Amino acid sequence: MADIFDLVIIGAGPGGYVAAIKGAKLGLTVAVVENREVGGTCLNRGCIPAKAMIHASQLYREMKEGGQFGIFAENVRYEYDKILEYKESTSGSLRQGVEQLFKANGVTLVRGTGTLQADKTVLVTGCEGEEESRVLKGKHVLLASGSKPMNLPIQGLDLPGVLTSDGLFELEHAPESLLIIGGGVIGAEFASVFSSLGIRVTIVEALPRLLANLDKDISQNLKMILKKRGIKIYTGATVQRIEKTEHGLACVFEE
Repeated sequence: MADIFDLVIIGAGPGGYVAAIKGAKLGLTVAVVENREVGGTCLNRGCIPAKAMIHASQLYREMKEGGQFGIFAENVRYEYDKILEYKESTSGSLRQGVEQLFKANGVTLVRGTGTLQADKTVLVTGCEGEEESRVLKGKHVLLASGSKPMNLPIQGLDLPGVLTSDGLFELEHAPESLLIIGGGVIGAEFASVFSSLGIRVTIVEALPRLLANLDKDISQNLKMILKKRGIKIYTGATVQRIEKTEHGLACVFEE
């Protein structure tokens, strides 16, 4: 038998959880289905963890460069696992905040994978603590299932050591060097993080400039800042393939 709600939402990311809370405040009975962490990509695998790592790495870089301001620190070092702990605690506190807002507003959180069926029903499989599937019926159903990293049609993407943004967040040790395919916001953020930690970083972007969807002045200023930090940047470059060599991975591209 189906559980009946005024609104059933598939996905507890920034679209889903905001809609759920707003709906509940307007007097609707609301259920949200999520098969991962609440908060979606933004809170767990995007904006928030990236900003946390940017803050930590920037603090390290500023301490190393403090002499220009007359501030000197000796034996400055970082522990990458502690940076990861800071990242996780930042995301974790925000996830708890979202879950508390659900409870405070009477939103039902259903853990599992939701699939839209006919007649505005949602089949939920893989529910926590339940062997059988669960059926939710909503007068309204909102699909807010979010996004995932896109695999480009590039030979060699399946080689060990080739990571998506999700995989890079999960990396337990800082890499010796990093080549980033894509000079968008996420690529630029990762470049900033790891270059600040003293890691050799290269960006390869197919479009004529970084952050191509933003103002040209912003793109040019960012390029100058990243180059001053020692980042190699290739724009208008098309990646042909990724190869495994005796020295590691090699990215073959054409400018």
